[in-house]
Amino acid sequence: MANDISGRPWVLDTATPGVPVFKSWTKIAHCEFANYAAQGNQVILRDMNGRVVWEAKGAGDLSNVKGFKVGWVQGLIPDTIEGGGLVLIYVE
Repeated sequence: MANDISGRPWVLDTATPGVPVFKSWTKIAHCEFANYAAQGNQVILRDMNGRVVWEAKGAGDLSNVKGFKVGWVQGLIPDTIEGGGLVLIYVE
């Protein structure tokens, strides 16, 4: 699978450090880290200016890790996605 921002939610499974999957302004309402392999697997999302907009680590029970109210971001770069996980991004 590849990063898919054509539907809702956006589904990211491939890290592209330094390369945005989306370049415009968008408002992110909610993010989830799902289907990762182990506790401590990490996800880091950055904007086009290199600022971390959301990061999470896998839980011990492998449940989805959720983040709310990310807000407006300029571009989106999936800097790190570990453990074969999926990042689900809900945009407004």
